[in-house]
Amino acid sequence: MTHYPFFMPTIVSLVAIPIIMAPSIIAASKRLEVTLWVLLLNATLWWTGIGWISALVWALLEKRQLQRIDEHPVYQRTSDTVA
Repeated sequence: MTHYPFFMPTIVSLVAIPIIMAPSIIAASKRLEVTLWVLLLNATLWWTGIGWISALVWALLEKRQLQRIDEHPVYQRTSDTVA
C-alpha cells in the first residue's frame, strides 16, 4: 500500500480549486453582466464536466460588460444647467 505525504491533499486542492473556478474568475476579470450566473452554474454543476465547460464557454464568449455608473446614460450630464 502506498503512503502519500500528509500534505498531498493540500497540494491537490491548491491546484484543483483554481482550475475548477476558472470560468468564474474569467467572467469576473472581464467584468461581465452575467458573472453571477456563470458563478452559479460553475459552483453547482462543475462536477458534471458539461456544466464546467458550459460556464467556461459562456465566460469566454460573452461580450456584455458591466457599465460604470458614471458611464451609464441615465447619469450623463447634459449641457442644460440650471443657474
